[in-house]
Amino acid sequence: MTDPQDTIPLGREFVIDRNASRRLITAVWLFTLSRPLTIIVAVTVEAIAVSVLVIVGGNLGGFLLLFALLYPPAFLWDVRRKARRSINGSAPIGARFAVGLGDRAIRMDGPIVSATIKYTAYRRVLARRHIVVFQQRVGGGYGAFARELFTDADLARLRTAIPSN
Repeated sequence: MTDPQDTIPLGREFVIDRNASRRLITAVWLFTLSRPLTIIVAVTVEAIAVSVLVIVGGNLGGFLLLFALLYPPAFLWDVRRKARRSINGSAPIGARFAVGLGDRAIRMDGPIVSATIKYTAYRRVLARRHIVVFQQRVGGGYGAFARELFTDADLARLRTAIPSN
C-alpha cells in the first residue's frame, strides 16, 4: 500500500543558474557565520593566539602576531570555500529543485535526492533572504533550499507545522 505522503504533488520548482548559485553560496556562508558554534570557535582560536602572544612573546612573538592577524580572514575564506563546495556539489548550475507541501510532510525533489520527510523530523525552519533552512531534530544538522521554492504562504504553513522549540 502506498503511503499518502508519497503522493504529495510537487508545487514550485526552481532551476539553479549562475546568479542563483552565487546567492546561495553567499547565503549559506553568512548563515554558517551566524551560528553560535562557528562564532565560539573563531573567537576562541583568536583569543588563544592573542593570549599566547601576550604571555609568551619572545621568539614566537612574530609568528603568533602573524597568525593572530591572518587567522580572521583565513577563517572567513575557509567557511566561504566550504559553502561554495557544498552548494556546487549539491546544487550545481542547471540543477532542478521542486517541493510540495503535504499535511504531515514535505516532498523534496532534486538532482541528488528525492524524498518525502515528515515535518516531525525537523526542529525548526528559518527563512532568510535567499535561503530557507531546515534544522533536523536528530543531530541538529541543517539543509538549505533556495528561497524561490517557497511562497510566503508556504513559509507560514511550514512554521505552523514545524514550530521552533
